[in-house]
Amino acid sequence: MQIVRAPRPPARDAAPTPLLQAVADAEAAIERDLVGHTDFAESARSRSARLFGSADNDQFLWVALPDGVDPAACSPGDALGFASMILPLREDVTTAQVWVGVRPEARSQGVGRALLDAATAEGVERGRTLWQAYAHSPDASGRADAIVPTSGTGAVPPDVPASRWLVADGWTLELCETPSRLDLSPDLLARAASVASDGPGTEAAQTYELAWWTDRTPPEYADGVARIMERMATDPPAGGMVYDTPVWDAQRLADAEERQLVSGHPWVTTIALHRATGEVAAFTRLQWPEPHPAGVWQEETLVLPHHRGHGLGLWTKLVNLARLVEVNPAARRVHTWNAAENGPMLAINDVLGFVPVGVEGCWQKRLA
Repeated sequence: MQIVRAPRPPARDAAPTPLLQAVADAEAAIERDLVGHTDFAESARSRSARLFGSADNDQFLWVALPDGVDPAACSPGDALGFASMILPLREDVTTAQVWVGVRPEARSQGVGRALLDAATAEGVERGRTLWQAYAHSPDASGRADAIVPTSGTGAVPPDVPASRWLVADGWTLELCETPSRLDLSPDLLARAASVASDGPGTEAAQTYELAWWTDRTPPEYADGVARIMERMATDPPAGGMVYDTPVWDAQRLADAEERQLVSGHPWVTTIALHRATGEVAAFTRLQWPEPHPAGVWQEETLVLPHHRGHGLGLWTKLVNLARLVEVNPAARRVHTWNAAENGPMLAINDVLGFVPVGVEGCWQKRLA
C-alpha cells in the first residue's frame, strides 16, 4: 500500500484528475455502507474545487492506493480510502478538521491508521493542536454501555468502528447531532405551496415579509446575511466543541458563494425581512450536489434572537421547500443535522415531518 498526497489543482475550475475520480468512487462506496445511499458523497468536481483552497482555509487530501498503481493514471476503483483535512486560516487557526474513510473491503488492514498519520504529521507541522472529527453511527440512547458526550445529551455505541478507533486514539465525544431526513411527499409540498402563496396565517405576515433567491445573495441583502453567518457560529449549541467567532462581511459572503457555485452545489434561500427596519430577521438555505439533485441538504437556518417567537423558522422553511421544487424538480428528500440540545429547531423539524436517522458524533482531541 502507498499513501499519496493529492496535488493542489492549478485552478478552482480545473478538471478533476483520475486520483480525485478514484476518491469520489471510494466515498460513494463508503457512504452506501455507512448510511445506505450516496446523497452525501462528494463529486470529483466538488473535491477538486475545494482542494484548490481559499482565503478561509487550506484543504489537503491523502489517498491510499495499492502498491504499483500510478496516482496520475489510476482507475475509479483503485482508492482503498482517503483522508481529507481542513485547516482554517481566518479563525480557529490552531484547529485541524479531519475525515478518514476506508472502503469496507479494505478495513482492519491499517489503511485508516496510515491515512490519519499522514494528515496528523502535516497538521502538527503547521501548528495545529486542536483536532476535530465527525462520525455517523446508530443512536445508542438507552444502552448502558453507550458513550455519552460531554454535553450530556445523546449517545453513540462504543462497538462501531468509528467509536472504537477514535476512543483508542484518545479522542473525546463532545456533542451529538441528530441527522434527520424529510421525504418530500405530495401533502407536504401542497402545504408548502399554500404557505408560499397565501402566507403563514398568523400576525407575522403583518410585521415581516419574505424574499427568496437562487444562488448568489442579492447585494441589498448581503450585509444582513453576513450577520446571520456570524451568528451561525455562536447561536446553535456546540457542546464542548471549540469554535472561534468568525467575522463575515459582504465580500466574504460573495467569495464563499462563488466557491460553492464552482464546486457544483446550487442552492435556494428564503429570508424574512422586518418590515419596519428592513433587517434580515430569519434565514434558511437548501443546497444540493448537481450529480445527486434528489438528495438535498438543509444548510443554515437561523432566526435572530430579538425576532424569535413569531414562527419565522417554520414559515421560511416551508416557503423554501416550495421554492426548492420549483428550481430543482428532481428533489425527493432533504437531510439536516441539528445538535441534540437544539430543541426549538428539532421541534420545527418534527412539525415538518423530519425523521431522525442515527447520530452524528462530534469528536475532539487536543495535542500537547
